[in-house]
Amino acid sequence: MVRVLSKIRRLLTAFKESQLRSVQLEVSFYILPDALEDEIVLAARRSQGVLERKTLARIDAAVERSEARLARKALLTALSQQRVFLHHGTERAYVSSYHQVAGGDQQVVTVARPQVEVLRAGL
Repeated sequence: MVRVLSKIRRLLTAFKESQLRSVQLEVSFYILPDALEDEIVLAARRSQGVLERKTLARIDAAVERSEARLARKALLTALSQQRVFLHHGTERAYVSSYHQVAGGDQQVVTVARPQVEVLRAGL
């Protein structure tokens, strides 16, 4: 995964250096059978992360035969100098701790104020 992300970063850097005004990135998440996933990983390693058309066609064919499933799809568009974040997974708010806060006009009252954080799971 780190290798793929570094290749995406290099590609986006090349786009940025060529002075493009906007970049679109389509991201698809598939649920694949183990054998097809292994084949795609090997193809990605051979091609340094850029899948050939025939490999992409194998994924499409597996989806048509109901052997694989498109789980999610996202299309991102960014203008020059914009930073875009993609999160695929779940987010859940939780209370991580409490701060004691004191205040009041007539009488000082100390209360516990919750500190809410967000737990992200996924990619």
